[in-house]
Amino acid sequence: MTRSTRTQRGAMPLPSPWLILVFLLLQGNPVDVAKLPGDLNEEDELGNNFNKGSNNQDGDPEGALSSNEEAQGLSNYTAYEEWMDDYPTCNGMRQSPVDVENEKVETKILDVHGLRGSGYKVQPISMTITNNGHSVMLSGKWPKNKTPTIWGGPLPGVYMFTQMHFHWGADDSYGSEHTFDQESFPLEVHVVHFKTAYGNMSNALEYDDGVLVIATLLAIGEHQNVALDKIQANFQDILTPGQSKTLEPFALKYFIGGIFNGSYVSYLGSLTTPPCSEAVIWFLSLRIRSVSTEQMEAFRQIKLNNDFKYNNRNTQPLNGRQIMHYHYTSE
Repeated sequence: MTRSTRTQRGAMPLPSPWLILVFLLLQGNPVDVAKLPGDLNEEDELGNNFNKGSNNQDGDPEGALSSNEEAQGLSNYTAYEEWMDDYPTCNGMRQSPVDVENEKVETKILDVHGLRGSGYKVQPISMTITNNGHSVMLSGKWPKNKTPTIWGGPLPGVYMFTQMHFHWGADDSYGSEHTFDQESFPLEVHVVHFKTAYGNMSNALEYDDGVLVIATLLAIGEHQNVALDKIQANFQDILTPGQSKTLEPFALKYFIGGIFNGSYVSYLGSLTTPPCSEAVIWFLSLRIRSVSTEQMEAFRQIKLNNDFKYNNRNTQPLNGRQIMHYHYTSE
């Protein structure tokens, strides 16, 4: 069965600015994957501290069922019709992921402050990595009022981190869920947040603005990704679904590149796994990061449910949705 109609790396190149800048990345330089205006400093500016919210978190991966037994049927990436039979929302009008066409991205000026956040530079008290059968998931516990939190800009409230996970392919030619001008990348990281007004992830999935996912795509480069090394050092202990391992804690700032400097596009979508809840605000970082071939091979050693070698959903129709890039008039 054909995996996807998306362009794979190594196929005929598209006449796109995405590809030109990715070429620069492959020479070992971190780049921004769009010639969009804005202050793109190397370090993200996180703004003022924010102490609202609690450390109550719901760590289900993108809201999908977390037990290994229940998740078996949710990991069949060759039979999407089975998803739709059990979860009709998976055939909805606001599904994710999507392809980002550079020429169709719309710029909008907001008379508000840009994004603000706190906790992304704070090292958690503890951190756990889990093979839940359909991804590698990372969760943590932070000091009181220090759990990573984001607000401002186009967000309709305050959002708190709950977990992070990864999507990859069976080889380096694909793996990301989102694409840029139909160009796929080998790895995509999802940093998942829920709206604090709703209390936890499970409740947040009942609202169309309940979840925020910050997604970063990674391309094959010359160097190891140091942040990923911290996680992959524990992979030998989570090769089988259901296994977990406590790891040395680290701050999440390495996985939200460019978001607080405006280097992202946004659209309204869904979870990319059942129940496919249409509850997600997506921020797609325009800073494509580097990952080595050796690091990608380490992901493919992780055993998933149904012995799948990949865990990325195909892109879905936009159905008239806008993909936005924001500018802010207030500092």
